[in-house]
Amino acid sequence: QVGELRRQQAGQEETARRLADLAKEMEQAESAHKTAQQQVAAFEKLVGQATSIRQGAAQLATARAAFARLEEAGRNFDELAGQRAAASGAIDVKRTLLESQVQQLTADIETRLSPKAQGLEQLEASQRQLQDEGPGIEEQERALAAERERLNGLAVQTGQLQSSLERSGTEGKELAAKKALLDGANGQEAVCPLCQTPLSEDGCQRLAETFEADIEAKREEYRNTSVQVKALQVETSELESRLPQQEQALSQAQTKRQVRLQQLVQQMQESQQAQLDLAEAAPRLESMRATLADGSFAAEESVQLKKLDAQIQELEYDPDTRQRIFQETVGLEEFAQQEQLLEQAEAGLPGAQETAEQNAAMAQRRKEELELLQSQAVDAKQALVGLAALESDFTQAEQLERELGVKIQQGIERQGYLRNQVERQESLGQEMIAESARLTALRDEQSIYQELATAFGRQGVQAMLIETVVPRLEDETNALLGRMTDNRMNVKLETQRERASGQGEPRETLEIMVSDELGPRSYEMYSGGEAFQVNLALRIALSKVLAQRMGAPLPTLFIDEGFGTQDAVGRERILDVISAIGNDFEKVLVITHLDDLKDAFPVRIEVRKDESGSTFWIS
Repeated sequence: QVGELRRQQAGQEETARRLADLAKEMEQAESAHKTAQQQVAAFEKLVGQATSIRQGAAQLATARAAFARLEEAGRNFDELAGQRAAASGAIDVKRTLLESQVQQLTADIETRLSPKAQGLEQLEASQRQLQDEGPGIEEQERALAAERERLNGLAVQTGQLQSSLERSGTEGKELAAKKALLDGANGQEAVCPLCQTPLSEDGCQRLAETFEADIEAKREEYRNTSVQVKALQVETSELESRLPQQEQALSQAQTKRQVRLQQLVQQMQESQQAQLDLAEAAPRLESMRATLADGSFAAEESVQLKKLDAQIQELEYDPDTRQRIFQETVGLEEFAQQEQLLEQAEAGLPGAQETAEQNAAMAQRRKEELELLQSQAVDAKQALVGLAALESDFTQAEQLERELGVKIQQGIERQGYLRNQVERQESLGQEMIAESARLTALRDEQSIYQELATAFGRQGVQAMLIETVVPRLEDETNALLGRMTDNRMNVKLETQRERASGQGEPRETLEIMVSDELGPRSYEMYSGGEAFQVNLALRIALSKVLAQRMGAPLPTLFIDEGFGTQDAVGRERILDVISAIGNDFEKVLVITHLDDLKDAFPVRIEVRKDESGSTFWIS
């Protein structure tokens, strides 16, 4: 009995394992059947849409062909448009250059040549006026010379009178001593102080009276001479106080007159030169304006521009049409994948249907086997119902069945999760197609923006402006620097420099190279005086170029210090430059502490600083 029960127990355990295997196989068969049914349904759905899918695919092919033609035309259009932009840019550059030259020449005529040429008569009148002042100044010089001679004569007279005064005093003292000898006789026989002969009392009296009269005469002479000396000293003091001031004032007036005469001579020479320059500049300006009006300044580029316009017109390229066809192509892109899926569906539908039928039959067989085995398990369980051991085994079999049920449920849930993942992958595939089309459009826009960035970057319009302005700035600077240094120094402005590695595009920079008789050197290698001359020339030239570019003159130019680094010749040349550019500005203010430099300017703002503060006055 025990052996039979053990065999039945073993058979029940085998049945339980077989039940688990059959349940798993049935689950797999049902899952495979469901998957096959889903695939068949998907294939049938695509086959049902075959007409619309093939129509969409045909429209996509047509749109792609049209877009390819437009792309080719677009590339040709872009190439021609680039050539046209280059030709148009070359025309604009030449026009801008010619307009700048016309503007500069017009400004030069209006602001420099015409005013200087028209001012010759006024300068000649001023020269005659200053020359007419010459006799008056010479008369003042003669008057002062006469007073200076008078002062010298007073000194001689004063010396003579002082000698006479000393002599009168000495003689008076001698007379007083002689009289004292007479007065000292005291009744004794007097003796003549001169000849030592005896004198009577009357003789002594008469001689004493004579001495007294002579002494009084000397006193009177001394007083009169003292009065004359004081009068001469007063007159001498007055002349010594007044004459230096008058002589200094006359000297300053004469110096100022000579400086002004020299300035007038230079200005008259400049005015005469301006008349000659104006006679040459006016016809040249008219010729430049005529060239600018008829466009002959860029004849070759104009012919090229017309030819390019004709070629662009022949292309009949329309960016809007290209964009519309592109959007249509993007909208039809889904049909390319759908056509591939349709071909796969038409090829795979019979096999999928057969697989679905096979999986259905397999699931049915596994179900029937499972039901039969479950019935056998029930019978075996009933046979062992009275046995505690068999009950325990059966409980374990039930537990195993529950565990298998949990695993089956987990498998079903896993199957649903994987199905969702498949659907998500299909959705992501559609999104990828749309994003790919959007990426293509963004790349086209990026290409356009890169061209714009290049045009408006340092290598575009900015570089064109710098190439136009820098030569003019060099010319103005070298013209001024040549006058300051007697053409010994000149400046070159470099806007590009090779990279240290020697590779890649040149680096944008602004280097100031200064050349003298020793050759070109960096700006930092020059002395303070030479650097000041370069600085002054650059700043004045920059002011003039900016004024010309703006089409309006700068009213005021300030020049602050720096003259102390120059020797006398250098200062003289800088003054010549300041005088030469004076007509280009309404006012030129020079700030300096050098007295000899102050005297070169007729109008000065003097500033004095003391404990109470600073005061100024115009002289």
